[in-house]
Amino acid sequence: MPEPDRIQDFLRRLTPLARNNLLTELERLEACGSALPGCATVVEKLRTEFRKDGQPHRLDNPARYFFAPLEPRLVEESLRLLASLTG
Repeated sequence: MPEPDRIQDFLRRLTPLARNNLLTELERLEACGSALPGCATVVEKLRTEFRKDGQPHRLDNPARYFFAPLEPRLVEESLRLLASLTG
C-alpha cells in the first residue's frame, strides 16, 4: 500500500473533475462488492470534498431508464391479467 503522503500528493495533482470521476468509480466498485483494499481513506477524503453530507452518491439503476417508456403498458397488462384471474 502506498504511503498516505504520496496518495494525498497524487490526489492534489488531479483536476477536480478527475477526483470526482475517481470517487464515482470507487463508489461503483464498492456497490458491486469489488472495493479495492485500502481505498476507504481515499473514498472518505473525496466524499468530504464532493458530498456535502459525506454520504455515498446514489447510483441510478439504468434498467429504470430503459423500461420507463414501457412502464404504463406493463402496468396496464398486469392489471388486466390480475382482473381476469380474480373474476
